[in-house]
Amino acid sequence: MEIKTVLASMLLVGFLALGTAMGENENIAGAYTMTGEGFAIYPSGEEFLPGYEKATGNCTMEQNGSFLKLTVTDIQSDTDAIGKMGPIVMVGSIYEDELVLYYAGSEDLMGDTFVAEAISFGMVEDDGKIALMTVGGGYDENTTLIFTWTETDMLVPV
Repeated sequence: MEIKTVLASMLLVGFLALGTAMGENENIAGAYTMTGEGFAIYPSGEEFLPGYEKATGNCTMEQNGSFLKLTVTDIQSDTDAIGKMGPIVMVGSIYEDELVLYYAGSEDLMGDTFVAEAISFGMVEDDGKIALMTVGGGYDENTTLIFTWTETDMLVPV
């Protein structure tokens, strides 16, 4: 069975399970600036990047009911270790003031191309800021894990 078929089936089951009995979702559509920090390690536990990386970017959140699409552009790190990345597009959903986003794609990092995958959990704060906590992994073309990472980001409405 193709991955697209499996994913569509999983999403459909989730949508049917939630139904229309969902609570009132926050409206978070709009433009944001992003600041964050994170670190990455090899599977052995050794640091993949030297210390913590800080990054900034611009974001656009699209929303249709409980469904979300976050596009992050102009990502800049505070060192040359990562360089410029993006755009990154994540999809997800929101329930009341809690959200989850997922990303999978090909990225160039430090001169190498890898497949990245990440899941972010977040909370909409009273002032409209969105706090995101992310975990993910980077894989080579054979889907061998190269590194794992975690990051914390704050999206601030523009």
